[in-house]
Amino acid sequence: MSETIRQFDFSAYILNQILWQYDNAPNIKGLLEKLQARANEAQTTFWTDWFKNVFNVDTADDFGLNVWCLILGLPVIMNQSGEQTLIFGLDNTNRQNFDRGNFSREARGIYLSTEEKRIVVKLRYFQCVMYKGDLFDTNRFLGEVFKKLGQVYYVDNFDMSITYIFGFYPDERLIYAFNYFDLLPHTAGVKIKNIIYKGQSIWGFDNANRKNFDRGAFEGNLI
Repeated sequence: MSETIRQFDFSAYILNQILWQYDNAPNIKGLLEKLQARANEAQTTFWTDWFKNVFNVDTADDFGLNVWCLILGLPVIMNQSGEQTLIFGLDNTNRQNFDRGNFSREARGIYLSTEEKRIVVKLRYFQCVMYKGDLFDTNRFLGEVFKKLGQVYYVDNFDMSITYIFGFYPDERLIYAFNYFDLLPHTAGVKIKNIIYKGQSIWGFDNANRKNFDRGAFEGNLI
């Protein structure tokens, strides 16, 4: 069943407030007409931008995604842009206190790009609203969320556990967010047993001149 979003009228309707006594006063009416036009422009611009940059997760910018992170309980991601700063090290002129950190990512947040934030927000939202979380619905959702990066789906192991399969190797920061917030969808009582990253590099020499190193027990795609 398809759903449509209601189209809103952002007009302010200032002219409706003109009393009948002043309906034939051209100066007052002209002034209010200009005010009406300016109000319509400002209202339309504001609400159109708000819908695009905040409300619609598919088009939201960093600010809008930060708002969603706050709503969905992801504060570690909320205050971060895509720029990463040093956590450990002597990064100031006075060499004070090793950057005042405790050597952990969560001390400063998880540094995700705008598109990575969008993925995280959608995964958390799906966790909040999914009803049954069955294999077909979840895989359809995963295909939509990760369509720009590659194929992602899970299979049922028939032992109250599932295995996730990524057709690519995500950024390490995104993997960290998956684990830290338990973002990959799974129903209550079902364990994520394995995550297979098919795009992950394998230990060994797998080019034409260094054969056979990725055909034995060194292959480590299971995480």
